[in-house]
Amino acid sequence: MNRARRALAAVLGVVALAGAGGWYAGQQVQSPAEAAAARKPPPASLITVPVESRILTNGVVAHGTVEFESPVPVGLSGAVAAPSGAGSAESGGGVQKVTRAPAVGASVEEGSVFMEVSGRPVFVLRGVVPMYRTLGPGTKGADVRQLNEALKRIGFDPGTTADAFTSGTAAALKRWYRARGYEAKEPGTAERQQLAALEMAVQTANEALATAKAELQAAKSPGGGPSSGTPGAPEPSASGKPGGAAPAPPPDVKSLQGRVTNADKALGYARQNLADFQATYGVSLPAGELVFLSALPVRVDQVAVRPGDTPSGQVAKVTGTGVRVQTTVPGVDAQLLRPGMPVRLELDSGESLPGKVDAVGKDAEPAPEGEQGAGAPGGTGAPDDDGKGEGGSANSGGTAGTSVPSGMPSAVRIVPDDTAALMARAGQSVKVTVEVGSTGTPVLAVPVAAVFTGADGQARVKVERADGAVTPVSVTLGLAATGFVAVTASDGLPLAEGDRVVVGER
Repeated sequence: MNRARRALAAVLGVVALAGAGGWYAGQQVQSPAEAAAARKPPPASLITVPVESRILTNGVVAHGTVEFESPVPVGLSGAVAAPSGAGSAESGGGVQKVTRAPAVGASVEEGSVFMEVSGRPVFVLRGVVPMYRTLGPGTKGADVRQLNEALKRIGFDPGTTADAFTSGTAAALKRWYRARGYEAKEPGTAERQQLAALEMAVQTANEALATAKAELQAAKSPGGGPSSGTPGAPEPSASGKPGGAAPAPPPDVKSLQGRVTNADKALGYARQNLADFQATYGVSLPAGELVFLSALPVRVDQVAVRPGDTPSGQVAKVTGTGVRVQTTVPGVDAQLLRPGMPVRLELDSGESLPGKVDAVGKDAEPAPEGEQGAGAPGGTGAPDDDGKGEGGSANSGGTAGTSVPSGMPSAVRIVPDDTAALMARAGQSVKVTVEVGSTGTPVLAVPVAAVFTGADGQARVKVERADGAVTPVSVTLGLAATGFVAVTASDGLPLAEGDRVVVGER
């Protein structure tokens, strides 16, 4: 009996399990409509951000390089004076060798010695006309004027600032050289010998004239001599036959007058030659002993010669002592830039330094490098036909409104407010941000993505109110910067800081 009951209970359990499994399987079966309904996306929700009050600043960003300003190669314009006993260097005698080269990194002041060649100094003075000839007695021109001006400026007043080399100029040169431990170039042996020869020629011509005048005077004097015109000859007898000799012809006064005239002309020529030579005789400044630079002091950036080298071509490169940042921006950005605009310079260390735009476009392009004779930092320095020259400035700032082609990259030069802070970073890269526009004060700003334009062309934003309603608000747009744009409600509907505007859906 018990066994039958247990069997019945087992059968009933199996039936119950089978029914439960069928019920569960039935619950998992969906009709096509039910399956499609289960796959519908949830209702869209809005992505909103708050309206902010902020100062908007628009800028042009680029990367620039820190450089020393106005790099200019320097070369000597001629030979230095020959050392004592070495002959004339300027006429090819003597060997020109560097005896002291410029020092890299050195600051060169006006009136100082830049280098030495064959023991002679090479000085630097400020001037835009290049040193292209020897300056000495008798020379005139713009280069002589700037020498006189520079001598006065460095404390060796020549007593004139005219364009002529005077005795005062020579005296000032001698004082300047001696103050630096050298002797100015005096006339050499050949010049002294030439002076002596010209002085002797004057003396000889003077004696010849005196003799001719004496002979003429003797011929004109009564009883002044025989017909031959030779003083002291025996007088003819009354018979005309002194000692049996034939009578001499009468004195040739006309010929003697011609001799006096020619001797007088010869003396005039000799005196003129002496005067011309004396006008150029004295202390002089050889072309190789002076370099004119349009801006001083300068810094020696590179040196191309060593002691023992012949100083031909470029001997060194100098720069200004200040630094600048040179960069290039697309033309479309360059059109937004003007000299004087504020700049933020960001260093690799994270430090930020202020500066300003100095020049844009062609004005900002580095000047082509030329020899010292082409000026030096800045200035053309090319002499005119009369020996005069015109100068310029390498640091001429750009002009507001400079035209820059929008499709071409454009150079931009930036000067830091504190150049000393960047001097140690010459050659390094810095991030440059130029502020081209700013609201100045906080304004209402929304992301650019929040603004849409209706069919009527009116800009609007969608504002989500506290009750969930979305209201389009017409706005007037202002400065756009860093992904935000300034907005002002223009249709009377409220728009305030903290209101949430729609930027998208999800």
